[in-house]
Amino acid sequence: MSDFNYSPLDPASNLTSAQKMRAEDLDFYALLRRNGADGQLFFNKRRAVLFDVEAMGALRHQLVSTLGTELAMGVLLRFGYAQGYQDAETLENTFDWESEADWLAAGPKIHNLEGIVHAKTDHIEFDRESGKFLMRGKWHGSYEAEEHLKRFGPDNHPVCWTLAGYASGYATRFLGKDVLAIETECVGKGDPHCAWEIRLVDQWGAQAERYLHALQEIDLADQLSKSRRQLTQINAIIENSPAVLFRWRAKDWAVTYVSDNVKQFGYSPQMLLNGSVAFTSLIHPKDYQRLQQKVQQAISSGQHQFSCEYRLLRQNGDACWVENQLTLERAENGDVTHCQGVILDITERKRAEESLHRLSVAVEQSANTVVITDLNGYIEYVNPRFTQTTGYTREEALGQHTRILKSGFTQPEEYKEMWQTIVSGHEWRGEFHNKKKSGELYWETALISPIRDTTGEITHFLAVKEETTARKEAQLALAKRAVELETVFRVGAAATTILNVDTLLQTVADMTKDNFGLYHAQIFLADNNQNMLKLAAGAGHIGQQMVAQGWTVPYSRTNSLLVRVMQTQQGEIVNNVDDEADYQPHPLLKNTRAELAVPVMVGNELLGVLNVHSEKTNFFSEEDLKIQSTLAAQVAGAIRNARLFASVSQAQEEAETRLRETQILQQLVQSLTGALQVKEVIDAFFNACIQLLGFDFAVFSLVDEEQQRVKAVAGINVSKERIARANHPLTSNNIMANIIRTGQTEIITGQNPRFGPEDFETEDTGAWGSRIFAPISIHQKNIGLIEAGFKENITTVQESQVNLLRALIDQTAVALEGARRYEESLEAARREQLLRQVSAHIRSSADVNSILRTAAKEIGRNLQRPTSVRLARPNTNNGEAGHPAVKKEND
Repeated sequence: MSDFNYSPLDPASNLTSAQKMRAEDLDFYALLRRNGADGQLFFNKRRAVLFDVEAMGALRHQLVSTLGTELAMGVLLRFGYAQGYQDAETLENTFDWESEADWLAAGPKIHNLEGIVHAKTDHIEFDRESGKFLMRGKWHGSYEAEEHLKRFGPDNHPVCWTLAGYASGYATRFLGKDVLAIETECVGKGDPHCAWEIRLVDQWGAQAERYLHALQEIDLADQLSKSRRQLTQINAIIENSPAVLFRWRAKDWAVTYVSDNVKQFGYSPQMLLNGSVAFTSLIHPKDYQRLQQKVQQAISSGQHQFSCEYRLLRQNGDACWVENQLTLERAENGDVTHCQGVILDITERKRAEESLHRLSVAVEQSANTVVITDLNGYIEYVNPRFTQTTGYTREEALGQHTRILKSGFTQPEEYKEMWQTIVSGHEWRGEFHNKKKSGELYWETALISPIRDTTGEITHFLAVKEETTARKEAQLALAKRAVELETVFRVGAAATTILNVDTLLQTVADMTKDNFGLYHAQIFLADNNQNMLKLAAGAGHIGQQMVAQGWTVPYSRTNSLLVRVMQTQQGEIVNNVDDEADYQPHPLLKNTRAELAVPVMVGNELLGVLNVHSEKTNFFSEEDLKIQSTLAAQVAGAIRNARLFASVSQAQEEAETRLRETQILQQLVQSLTGALQVKEVIDAFFNACIQLLGFDFAVFSLVDEEQQRVKAVAGINVSKERIARANHPLTSNNIMANIIRTGQTEIITGQNPRFGPEDFETEDTGAWGSRIFAPISIHQKNIGLIEAGFKENITTVQESQVNLLRALIDQTAVALEGARRYEESLEAARREQLLRQVSAHIRSSADVNSILRTAAKEIGRNLQRPTSVRLARPNTNNGEAGHPAVKKEND
């Protein structure tokens, strides 16, 4: 090719004085000239040199390999910055630009013309006065991104360093202020395109630090010196480390470098470097082909780095496991030339892994459940037995808390004690009653231990568990039978000590329900007179309600479980009441699902039926039938004994009652024998009521025939006000008048409409217990009444008390009649004596005045009242003659 001088030295000379340069008018050939004589090439008025992209890629590779990524970035960033700054200055001086925007846009245009990159500007915004500057765009076909990907693969950061430097230098020269271009997206790190943005430095903030640091001038000699020192330090570290550094040729695996610490395998570096020992001979024969295939696979797939494990033979012939981290070195054409890497002896790790593998296999194949959790109880590992036991797959269990197995039957205190034990670093042994995924309950024993790291810190918990459901159920069944037999004994023992049939049956019903864990228990007694079974006792409040309702089962209900058991005299189980055709549930026992009934018999005599209920179907077994039959037999014996005792006790009690009543009457008769006055009779009666009959109070009332009223004349343990208020007409509706009229004995508890309200306003008598109102009769005439009762809230009055009170009243009535007659005779005698005394004194008086004075004096003395005599004049109005009259006046 001949020399050429395509363009003049001053490209602007082709422009007329009236023309202005625009960025879009820049032309490659107008800017390029070649001096053939000197062999020099000029572009944009500056000497230029052409390099192919491969050479620039090789330079980048050498810089990165030698200086490291950060220093290499600084070199290339500053290189681009200098070029951009100079281009901006040259273009400003060379052309008369139509606008500043054209001068600014000329920078990307120059890059396009030079073939470095196709730069496309999307946004330009600047203002010199305010210092505002913003420019955005994209780079297409960046040679830097292509070469970096080819030699290093994708990076974590943008790699178009010269382009970013060029844009920063050009924009800084243009604006006259520090401006920085940053690549925001880059093909070299996997983005779809390269995007850039240019701002003032202080507008970037922390994002600019890496670029600003790279743009600083660095003394490479000093950096290399530091690098050598660091390399020396690294070599020292390598020599004292277990990691051996290797480098060998890819084609024949000849070693070109090996660190001195290869001696740990018994070889000297010289043995490997001079070829007296081939590297391939170090590889175990069984692993050589596998390693070779691994290397070839990495080469053919374009991998940059990979690792492998194989056995290496020591010089003494022993094999050891090594891990080899390999990096492939490639020529510019992409061919692999060398392999370099680190070899680390992992024999101990392999042994540990093999041991761990054996342990893992043992755990995986273990017949016991194995669970590993973190410190908070969240599951990190379960073995297959866990899935077989619980139904949860490994995927379902991992990440879940162990509480997914919680059934609610293990007490919170047990969990608390378990956690306190294992957190403190100790083993815990115990038992869980857990729940499977299906909801089925199961038992398991557990040994939970803390897992510690190399520092002794607890990091996890290990639980080894064995399902013991079958064994536990067998133990529970045996324990249940033992408890049931013990319960039968205790119920039977308790029954034999109770001699009241009602109390006996209620106790048996309650103890049977509570001790056997039943929903309900009840006992029916046979009533052959009425041909029915009558409920005699039921457990708890519900059972007592049913007894109060008079629950019965007629013998005619032959399909009834209870009647069948009575007729066959054999126990029977109904484990699902829904299968019973004639089943009639009681409204208070809606949850019954299964029943068991056994006859209560003494010899051949059927006394009744023991019936128990459960809330669960299929609850009762043949063993339960035997247990309840045994209990029923003991109950039957206890009922017979209680009935015999009751009959004997009743006869004895009746005899004792008769004797006691006779003794009480005798005591009263003795007290009344010497009583000649009404007060004495009443006092004797009160004493018998309180001391002998046990009443708290009594009131004695008599009829006043003249006033036609019934009045209280005396009382014991009541107030005088109460006695004074007990004064009512015989025609009134008061209880006292009613008793006199009817002659009936009444027992009243609490308020009654025949009581006056005032009776309840004092002494709180409304809160007193039962009272007995009984008439006092003589010759079939009611002459009074007795009120006796209790101040405590006693509502039950024994019939014997009432009968005995009536007997006392009858005896008292007779004595009262005698005392009244005696008092009347005394009164008659006193009057007769008074008349004799007055007559004697009158006869001894001389005149009328003396007679009158003597009469008044004697009468007043005997009456113990002031007495006076007034003489009345004759009444002359009616024509009749008057006579003197004596009139007595009382003050």
